[in-house]
Amino acid sequence: MIIMIQTMKLPRFTLTCLALMAAVPVLAQDKPNIIFMISDDHRWDALGAADNPNMHTPNMDRLASEGVYFREATIHNPQCVPSRAALLTGLGSHANGRYSNQSARLDTVSPHGFDQYNCLPEVMAANGYHTALVGKWHIPADPWNVGFEEMGTWYPPGAGAYKDLKLAHGKSREQTPHEGFTQVAFGDSAVDIIKRHNSSDTTESLFLWVAMTAPHSPFQPNPEAATAPYAGKKLEDVLPPTYEGETTGSDASKWLDYVAAITSVDIELGRILKTLDETGMASNTVVAFMGDNGFMMGNRGMQGKAVPFEDSIRVPMMVWGPGVIKAKGKTTAVASSLDLPPTFVKLSGAEPPKEWHGRDLTPVLADGEPHDITWSITEAPDYQNWKFPGVAYRAVRTQDSKLIVWQKSTGKAPEFYDIAKDPEEKNNLYADAAMKPRVEKLEGILKNWMESKGDSWEMKGPLKATDIGGKAYKRAMEKQDKDQGQTQETTSAKQGEGKKGGKGKRAKARQNAE
Repeated sequence: MIIMIQTMKLPRFTLTCLALMAAVPVLAQDKPNIIFMISDDHRWDALGAADNPNMHTPNMDRLASEGVYFREATIHNPQCVPSRAALLTGLGSHANGRYSNQSARLDTVSPHGFDQYNCLPEVMAANGYHTALVGKWHIPADPWNVGFEEMGTWYPPGAGAYKDLKLAHGKSREQTPHEGFTQVAFGDSAVDIIKRHNSSDTTESLFLWVAMTAPHSPFQPNPEAATAPYAGKKLEDVLPPTYEGETTGSDASKWLDYVAAITSVDIELGRILKTLDETGMASNTVVAFMGDNGFMMGNRGMQGKAVPFEDSIRVPMMVWGPGVIKAKGKTTAVASSLDLPPTFVKLSGAEPPKEWHGRDLTPVLADGEPHDITWSITEAPDYQNWKFPGVAYRAVRTQDSKLIVWQKSTGKAPEFYDIAKDPEEKNNLYADAAMKPRVEKLEGILKNWMESKGDSWEMKGPLKATDIGGKAYKRAMEKQDKDQGQTQETTSAKQGEGKKGGKGKRAKARQNAE
C-alpha cells in the first residue's frame, strides 16, 4: 500500500514529520475514517458493558461488544485540560507543559501554545485526512493551529450549560446563542460533517474529533429520551453495583441526573453510528470512545477527580470498526489514553512521531490479546496547584495492582493496593513484606518510564496560573502572599536590606498570571 503525503496541508509541516510518514500495513485495504468521541467526567463503571445493569447505554455497549473494550483503561492525567493536551500532543503532562487545569507552562497558554509539537490532527492531516472538530475544546491553543482544518459547532471553554448555551462555529472563538440541548447540537454537527464528507468527491479519509460536555456538571437538563429510561427510579436504583460511596455531597446526590447525562451522550453516539450505516461508511470507519477522566461521586468520601484512585483515573474506552479491526469484546490490556494518538496514526498507515509517549494498540485490536500492554502510567505533576494543593503524584497500574508515589512536597507516603482483591483501595499494603516483590516490580516500571520520558518531577516554567476564579483562588493567593512575604522578610533581614519587595514581587507575579 502506498501512502501519498500532502506536504501543503499544514503551514508548519516539517521534514522531521515527513520522515515519520513511512507507509506500513494497516488493518484494512484502504485508510479508514476515524471518529474519536470523548465524554466528560465519565466514570469507568457508568456503562452497561461494565456489568452495570442500571445504565442505559445501548450504543456504547454496542461498541464494547462489536469492537474492543478496554475495561482496564486509564487516563494519563485525570483533569479536563491536561487530559486533552496529552491526547493532542501525544506527550505526558510533564513534557507538554499543561500540568493541570490550574497550572501550565507559560509558553503553552496562547493561540499558538502547541506550535512546538507534532500534534495528532496535524499528523493525520499530513497523512491524507480531512481533520474536523466538534464540541468542547478547553485548550488555549486555537484548534486551527494544531491541525484541525474544519471546526463545526464547538465550545471554546470547558463546562457549560446543557441547554441554550452560546456556541462557536467555524474558525472563530466567538460564541453566539444556540437554542436547544448542547449535546444534540454537537451531535447535529458531527452528523452533518460525516454526511458532507461522504457526499463530497474528496480522496481524503475523515478524522473527526467529537467532544461532549456531558456528563460534566451541571448534569442537567437532559432531553426526554435520555431521562425516560430512569423514570420513576430513585437514586439508589441507578448506582453501579460496585459503588460503595456516600450518596451525599455536591456530586453524589445527583446520580439520577448524572446517568441521564451519560445516556444523552449515548444517544448522540447512536446517531453517529446510524449515519455511518446509512452512508455506507461503517465498513471502513473506526470509532473510538473514551471518557476524558473519571469521577469520584462520593467514593472514598471524595467528589470530583484529579486524585489517583480508581474512580478518578479509570474511564470507558472502546475501539470499534468491524470492517477494519478483527478483535471483539473485552481485553485485559491495560491501555492508557496516551496510547490512542499513536494507534490512530498506525491505523492510518503511517508511523507516529518517535517522541510521542504512548504505545501502539493495533496488535490488541487485531486479536484481543494484551501483548505488552500490561501497565499504564498516570501523572499529576502540578505540586503548586492553587485549587488542589497536595495532589501531585505518579501512579502505575496493572490489571491487579496499583502503586502511587506522591511528589515529595505533599509529605504523603507511597501507597500500594491489591486492586484485584481490594477494588475500593481500602488497604494500603505498601509496607506489607509479602507485597514487596509486587511493589518493587511496579517501582521498576515507574522508574524506567520516568527516566525514558525525561520526567524528573519538576514543573518547568515560567508558569501561568489558569482556571482562575472563586474564593479558593483568592485564599491560595493570599496564603502565598503571606508565605512569600515572610520568606522575603527573613531573607532581607539577613542581607541587611530591610523588609521591602516581598508582596510587591508576588503582586507582580499574580498580575502576570491573571
